[in-house]
Amino acid sequence: MFKLTATLVTSVVAATAGSGVSSAIISGTAPYRYQYMPDLLQFPTELSPMNDHGLTLDHLNNIILTYQPNANDSHCMVRWNPDGTGGTGFGPGAELCAGTPHGLRLAHEGPNNTPYLYHANNDQTLHKTDMEGNIIWTVTGPPGNNTKYLPYKPTWFSTPPGSPYVFMADGYGSSLIHVFTTEGEYTGHTFGGKGTKDGQFQTCHSINYDPRTKQLVVSDRENHRHQWFDFDPTSPSVFTFSHKSITMTSGNVSRPCNMVSIFLLSLSLFIFLLFLSLPLF
Repeated sequence: MFKLTATLVTSVVAATAGSGVSSAIISGTAPYRYQYMPDLLQFPTELSPMNDHGLTLDHLNNIILTYQPNANDSHCMVRWNPDGTGGTGFGPGAELCAGTPHGLRLAHEGPNNTPYLYHANNDQTLHKTDMEGNIIWTVTGPPGNNTKYLPYKPTWFSTPPGSPYVFMADGYGSSLIHVFTTEGEYTGHTFGGKGTKDGQFQTCHSINYDPRTKQLVVSDRENHRHQWFDFDPTSPSVFTFSHKSITMTSGNVSRPCNMVSIFLLSLSLFIFLLFLSLPLF
């Protein structure tokens, strides 16, 4: 299992100048160039991560990471300032952190665009929380408690804007996409399954909304591709294959992890991060 260290997160997210590194390490191809900045995104000493997984920006551009903690750590989320400084563990502890915390996705819902976090946990568990990690609802077990969906190990959510539905990727289980309401109710609609054909997956590790095409995109890890799907934000019954893109043909980068589209509003974080495809479990 791979581990995402704070310094690697920094190289992707906090691509800013002035790191204090005597000889800057810069990679990538213009205009997407990233600087290794090991002095940022430092974990507080009281936190003890085992494996780092879900990464997002909150509604204030703070950087939030969810991780699988070691036994001596009661947290599973850490939040840094937009410039990568600070670092504070937060959340309710074991209530949220039991099992294997994995995917993390920000959503804005309701007439006031209230921000929420959706958590996918490999231990057959889904959570929705407020921005402090306080649990709003928890769903455990396979969708509808139907054993035909076993094995079941959720990895990530998609939270399409303006939709009362969220799409959950069972990446480490049966390579299925399950549709839930934002209230945590299974809609009875499931798509995909293991295979190599269009619309099938070999580890659908992540799913997200692509604002460029207004479609849902799945990171189909072991098929080494991303797949885009048409959907109806008002109905859970539509999930139709549109097109695909093959990732690199060799090395770990050919195993896409997640795809994000983020406009960074803070002046200290000025890059437009379109694709984050890291080979992480």
